[in-house]
Amino acid sequence: MPDRTYRALGYTIQSDVELEGLPEGTAPASRDTPLRFTVQGKQVAWPPAGGTVTSPAHLDPHAPLPANTLVLYEHDPDTWDWFAAFDGLPTTSVRCNLADRSITFTCAEALDPFRVSYHLISPVLPFWCRRDGRLTLHGAVIDIGGEAVIVLGEKGMGKSTICAAFIQKGCAIHSEDVAAISADLASVYRGSSVLRIEADTASAILGDGIRLHQPAFSKPLLKTDRSTAPLGRDSLPIRAILELAPFSDVPCPGLSRVGGHGAKMSLLRHLSSKAYPVPTAVKKHEFIAATALADRIPVFRIERPRDLAALGDTVDKVIACRDTMGDVSHVQ
Repeated sequence: MPDRTYRALGYTIQSDVELEGLPEGTAPASRDTPLRFTVQGKQVAWPPAGGTVTSPAHLDPHAPLPANTLVLYEHDPDTWDWFAAFDGLPTTSVRCNLADRSITFTCAEALDPFRVSYHLISPVLPFWCRRDGRLTLHGAVIDIGGEAVIVLGEKGMGKSTICAAFIQKGCAIHSEDVAAISADLASVYRGSSVLRIEADTASAILGDGIRLHQPAFSKPLLKTDRSTAPLGRDSLPIRAILELAPFSDVPCPGLSRVGGHGAKMSLLRHLSSKAYPVPTAVKKHEFIAATALADRIPVFRIERPRDLAALGDTVDKVIACRDTMGDVSHVQ
């Protein structure tokens, strides 16, 4: 039986293994049935019996998997599988059973809690969010004085690096890689507080107190869970949304407000469903929810500074401007 209980992205997760970086705790009695998570240590079979490859559509299910590939494999409307291959062979799989709300993680060899948590947060839990009708964005969430600022950006743009800079300024990580929005679009749920950033960059920002970690699928990383977020805070009201723009030639530019169609497109660019397919009905709901969120919450674009000193100055500006970014009291 599962002997650990966690809260992440609005869900209670009962797990028989440690999930590093996820806040522990139980949900109020009114919550839905908790997700059940287990790990099986055995060889992953590829290709699976039956079912079809949903993504990538061009993949030959009978050929070896390309390296660094994540495959979505659909058996029936109630069962979805992910297969991850890092060296041409499937090393992990995740089965989501929608009927009994269970998640089974199968791996060829023992994996550490950090890597297991990594796979659970992205893409599995966002998948559940979308299936349950909640909007999810690919972005970091910062706790600034009890309110959330969501930082959106493409992979490699520096979301986690900016998180580290916010930590240095006394803020906290509310969710490191996924912004799971509540159904009423008023708040964002708490997720993992463990940073995954390149070692040289993180060292320059955070200094001491970080442990080196080197997953098999990535560059050497530094990770830290030096979050100061109060325990038990499951969600935060959304104050503002920032979109990271490409590198700027200006040493330390300010924030620029994005309104109307531009704000909507800023959110649609970072829907987590862009990476992992979901049914058409879910995509339609996401489009409507993202449009409504852009109308209710102020959206800003921030030009990513080229150097760490300018990054710190930019973070100072975000903190200083928080009170003038917009009033979320009207969001019910």
